[in-house]
Amino acid sequence: MFGGLLRGAADAALRDGIEPMDRALFDCVPGHPDAGEVLQWEGVAPGRPFVCQVWRQDHHRLVALKGAPEAVLARCGGDPSHLSRLQAQADDWASRGLRVIAVARSVAPSSGDVPDVGHQALGLVAFEDPLRSDVAEAIRACQEAGVRVVMITGDAPATAWAIASAAGIVGPGPMDERCLSGRALDALDEPMFRQTVKQVRVFARVSPTQKLRIVQALQSQGEVVAMTGDGVNDGPALRAADIGVAMGQRGTDVAREAAALVLLDDRFGSLVEAVRGGRRIFDNLQKALGYLFAVHVPIVGVSMLPVLGGPVLLTPLHIVLLELIIDPACSLVFEAEPAATDTMRRPPRRPDAPLFSRRDVVRALAIGGASLAVTALGQIMGTAAGWDDAMLRSTAFVTVVVGNLVMLRGFRGGPLGRPAPNPAYDVLVLAVCAASVPMWTVEAVSGALGFPPGLPAAWTWGLLALPAAAAAWRLARRATGRISRSGIRTDRPMP
Repeated sequence: MFGGLLRGAADAALRDGIEPMDRALFDCVPGHPDAGEVLQWEGVAPGRPFVCQVWRQDHHRLVALKGAPEAVLARCGGDPSHLSRLQAQADDWASRGLRVIAVARSVAPSSGDVPDVGHQALGLVAFEDPLRSDVAEAIRACQEAGVRVVMITGDAPATAWAIASAAGIVGPGPMDERCLSGRALDALDEPMFRQTVKQVRVFARVSPTQKLRIVQALQSQGEVVAMTGDGVNDGPALRAADIGVAMGQRGTDVAREAAALVLLDDRFGSLVEAVRGGRRIFDNLQKALGYLFAVHVPIVGVSMLPVLGGPVLLTPLHIVLLELIIDPACSLVFEAEPAATDTMRRPPRRPDAPLFSRRDVVRALAIGGASLAVTALGQIMGTAAGWDDAMLRSTAFVTVVVGNLVMLRGFRGGPLGRPAPNPAYDVLVLAVCAASVPMWTVEAVSGALGFPPGLPAAWTWGLLALPAAAAAWRLARRATGRISRSGIRTDRPMP
């Protein structure tokens, strides 16, 4: 009897189809022979959540159906109590998160219309598609980030609710108003429909048209909608969504063409990683822009001093050297800046929010102004002490360079002013400090830059030595940590 049930389900399935459940059926019925010549095949359609395949046989036609139990069993004849028991069993399996289909068949004359009712119910087939181990954690991360996750599926409401509960989309407990079927959606007018989709978390037994309508209703209320899908029927909704995401492994060509993104590993966790990566890029762009605004304030201010009657402190050569710090800082340091610890605990920003607001501009200019004030204070003290132009120039250059490094560290941010480790920043600090040494120790270099020959004052060496020592210590700790994690002992000298 069980073999006949599986053969009947295979008779209704497409042998060359890509539907995973059809493939599973043919795996269970190896060597399943064709029932003859296929005369007709009807797929799932609105109001018909089942498939029907008609085969030509010797003196009759074989009609095979499989699909939603409530739809298939409603077209079957026979003992009503038997059909009721099948429906009850289907509901019980669905409540456990299993995907259940009913299978039926009938024999029709070789000519005439194919009967729509009076089929013989062969039984039920249940499929288990367990959640990936990382789904629940990914859903939790989305919720902490202010991203609302909604399930839209063609499965039965009980199946959808059980899977949504296991994934954490809804809490444990009996099914409530947060789950809505496609039939209930059709009964709503447009204003009520838009109000409902804001509250419902699980949509079950929905058609492709309803998927598209849900996406458009959310968008009309200002929501940024990301839609995932893998089937042909998901194409319209994937195209309409702000971000359509297709499954690369089991997705159809239609879904991949309609989507804006294609996942290579079909993991929901990849979407969370993409959100985290996008927020990190946005944050780092803001940091880089703020740094660019701030770092040029002292450079412009010191360069304008000759206009006010003061000495020339920064020549074009000095500006080029400063840009050799600024450009790597923006292209390497901020690009390598890791995500902040609260990246996935912040609500989404408004879609119309600017990348760099007026408040950010004012903050950057204020920080740059503070650096300029420190540089000006050094010049005032040097002038009062009777320094010559060469000494004032070297002091201004060192102050601007150190202020540059301080601003770079400040814009990197972090809790309590302690940014996350970034080797690119430490390497840049060491390179800057190392390149500064010959500027005062090599007479030809210092002369070309207009600096006084010989060693500078002790405080100048201190300004350069402190960040260099801190950067070297952080890089050493990182290297030691890598060696330790790789399993190499670090309690004795390495050969």
